[in-house]
Amino acid sequence: MWFLDNKSEVEDLIFDGIKQIISIDDNAGPNLVNMLYEIADVSDGLSEVELNEISRICNILGIENKVN
Repeated sequence: MWFLDNKSEVEDLIFDGIKQIISIDDNAGPNLVNMLYEIADVSDGLSEVELNEISRICNILGIENKVN
């Protein structure tokens, strides 16, 4: 529960690290988006909440929300 209680601080740190990886690896952004869609689709398909969260993450990271 600590992670959720401290989501905003931890999230910024995680996203900053991912941004660094994306900046040096052209495949990292598209691979991450594909992974997010695959994880979200595992259960009962993609929900509106999951699609919104994937869009939010893509916006924060500055990557295109497009599945390859």
